[in-house]
Amino acid sequence: MGRGERPVSVRQVAALYTYDNGLYAIEGTGKMVRDALENAAPYFKTGGGFNPVVYGFNYDIAKGVEYEIDLTQAEGHRIRNLRWHGAALRDDQKLRLAVNNYRAGGSAGYTMFQGAKIVWRSPREIRDLMVEYYTERKQLPSETDGNWRIGPATAREVSRREALRGTPEGNQ
Repeated sequence: MGRGERPVSVRQVAALYTYDNGLYAIEGTGKMVRDALENAAPYFKTGGGFNPVVYGFNYDIAKGVEYEIDLTQAEGHRIRNLRWHGAALRDDQKLRLAVNNYRAGGSAGYTMFQGAKIVWRSPREIRDLMVEYYTERKQLPSETDGNWRIGPATAREVSRREALRGTPEGNQ
């Protein structure tokens, strides 16, 4: 542990995910991924910063792809350079997507997942899977993989400053 860090309890890990959601694998497409990311992008205001009318739990990111959120563009047209395995992700590209049951049901505007074929369901809730991950490894992931970014740089900086407000790093 680094300076100032304290041990994390299993209870604290469980509290990171407060919902009783299950994990699903669905048959999806590149278009579903793009549409889901566009649905999440209004979490950010045009020009940077956070939209107070979009709840944080309705903001998703995608792992396994690379992309940019261009905050100079209108909502619905913000996802740029969406790539999978180094190439542009085609709308018709078949993918297996991991989503929770809330998303799979189309809630919070994620209607692109409604009716998708569910090919696997976890027998355990996501919260339990997170606790198991932590219990086995004794740590949580501490770094991002940098697969997405906000653009342009001015909007990224506005969002960064707003996110840091009220944190020890932001109060320096």
